Order: sequence, then structure tokens, then C-alpha cells
Amino acid sequence: MAECLEWHLSRPSRAVSTNYHLPWASTRTADYLAALSTIIRDERVDLLLPTCEEIYYIVESQDALPRSCRILAPQWDLLHSLHSKWQFVQLAKNAALAVPSTELLTRREQVDTAFSSGRELVFKPVYSRFASRTVVRPKTSSDLTKVVPTYQDPWVAQEYIAGKPISTYSLAHAGKLLAHVAYPMNFTTGIGPTFAYEPIVHPASLAWVTKLVAAKNVSGQIAFDFIEREDGSVVAIECNPRSTSGLHLFRERVDLAHAIVFPELHTGGMLEPTSRRPAQHALPLLLWALGYVRSLRELRRWARTFFWGRDVLLSFRDPLPLLLVGLNLACMFSRAREHGVTLDQATTIDMEWNGVRSPVDYSRDPANDR
Repeated sequence: MAECLEWHLSRPSRAVSTNYHLPWASTRTADYLAALSTIIRDERVDLLLPTCEEIYYIVESQDALPRSCRILAPQWDLLHSLHSKWQFVQLAKNAALAVPSTELLTRREQVDTAFSSGRELVFKPVYSRFASRTVVRPKTSSDLTKVVPTYQDPWVAQEYIAGKPISTYSLAHAGKLLAHVAYPMNFTTGIGPTFAYEPIVHPASLAWVTKLVAAKNVSGQIAFDFIEREDGSVVAIECNPRSTSGLHLFRERVDLAHAIVFPELHTGGMLEPTSRRPAQHALPLLLWALGYVRSLRELRRWARTFFWGRDVLLSFRDPLPLLLVGLNLACMFSRAREHGVTLDQATTIDMEWNGVRSPVDYSRDPANDR
């Protein structure tokens, strides 16, 4: 494993033979890629598995890496289009798939115009993660003081869709789904990520994902956030073309690892979780109950998940990641304090990709002339 964080969760794991500490991808990109290239050559790596937003630096500059190493990711143009919250909407619309009405914002006056329309809107940066800067249904203009889009930092104003949040995780190869799971976003702080992942059967989102993966000939890991409306239909609000926490639900499926390493040899049907038992981050889920449970019904729902679910770090065969999780948290708190950011921001500050070298010139987009 190679990480920009010195004490990452998997550092003490029995499953990891060697750990490498890398420069930050976000601020020392050339050094990051050079160090990664050295590791690939020295360890004779033939498959690179990015786990978060470092994927954008890696794929964007994959010519700088040894050609003998395959990267589990879509090609750069598609990867960027899926990651951009503006380009993704255009891509899905071209495939005749349901997405919210979305307007590109590159100037502050566009924000004011969108807000004054009286529509219920969601404002978010084109490049962002974990809803860290998202503004949902602002009531007054003062709610939008931090929404200052530019050509270099564009935003979108997106139609607010009422309904139930659903997320999916999939593995695809050459336009075909090799693995897929859907799970509701039941336990979140506001509109951020959830702390528990309970697999559900969800035909509407599966049909949507299947169609897009086939239309764009996707290969790699890909995840989507949907809103399920009252009539059961779904609207996709954004895409993460990379690994996400939905992967935890395949913990018992060794054949998923085989499909990742040898996708061209996978001849079976689409893989799904073998258990309906939730995966969870137990400590954050416990703390969630203290702040968000407001009724007996909510308490029952939480208790069912908490006591039936399985912590993603818990393994009696590999106990150290859970036992030493405090060291990881200490590193995160230290990083947050040193750089003056929130704890959530500290988890991704070393690898955030915000379109600095975007292949899209937002100043020339036709939407700017409306």
C-alpha cells in the first residue's frame, strides 16, 4: 500500500506486506507520481487500485507511470466527465437518463439570478466531495454568501429533488456490470456520507446504472447517488467514478477480487453481496444516535442496524486496524489543526482534485450565455 497519510487505517493490517509513505498528490503532484512510479518498478506492480481522489492525478498523468501497470479506472476523458458535476449531467442526458435540471455557474450574478427564480435549488461546486460545500434549498441570499463561482472554481445550481437518497457501488468492464449493490443513505449528518451500508434490492437504480455503463463502455469502479421519488423512479444527482464505501458490502466475496484482477475472465453473472447484514462504522454510528434520534421509531431503526451490523474494521484474524484506530484519528486531528481545516476536510486534503487542469474550458460553455 502507498498512502499520503503516515498512519493510515491499513498500515498495521496483516494483509499488507509493505507500506509506502507518499508526498501529497494535491500539492506535490510531480513528486507523488515519481514516487509511485518507483514503487511500481521496484515491486513489479501490474495492477494499481486507486481508492479515492488520487485516481484523477494518476489517470490524468498515466503516461508518467510504467506502461506495464494497469490502472483500475475509466479512461481520462470519461473519468473527468463522470467526476464533474456539470459534465456528468450532460453525459447522462445524452444517454436519455434521468438527472435534475442543472445550470452551470461561473459568475456571482448567476447565483443571484438562479436564487431569485423562486425554484427550490441545490448549489454545489462542480468539483467537490462529501457535500462539504453544498447549500441545499437556501431560504435567503445570506445562505449563499460562500457561493462565489469563477471559471476556475465553477458551481452548479441543481433542481432539488424530493425523495429517498440511495447510493450504489459497481464494478464494470467493457460496458458490462460485473458487480453491483445499492444501499439507502439512512444515517448521515445532514447531507454528508452515511455511517452504515445495508444492501437492498433496487431495480430502478440498477437499470439506470446498467444503461449508462453500457452507453459509455465503462471499465472500473463506479458509484452513483440517486434520489428515489414517490413513484419509485430514480434521478441520479452525481457520480463517483472510483471506489466507495459500498465496497465493504462485498467483504465475503473473494470472487469480487478475482473480477477486479481478471475482469476479462469473469464469465459468471453479476456479483452481489452474499449477506443482507449491514456494514458500518460503529463509533460514528453510536455518536449519530446521540445527536439525531428523535423518536422511538428512529431509535428502533438505529438499534436494528447498530446491533445487527458489522463494523468494517472488525476482524478477529486481523485485529490491529481496529485496535489502533486511535493513531489514525490522531494523525487526522493533527493534520486538521496544522492546516486549519475541518476534520472531514483533513481526510482528503492530500488528494483532492478540483479541476485545476480540467480538460473543460468553463468560460466557453454555452450555458454561460443564458
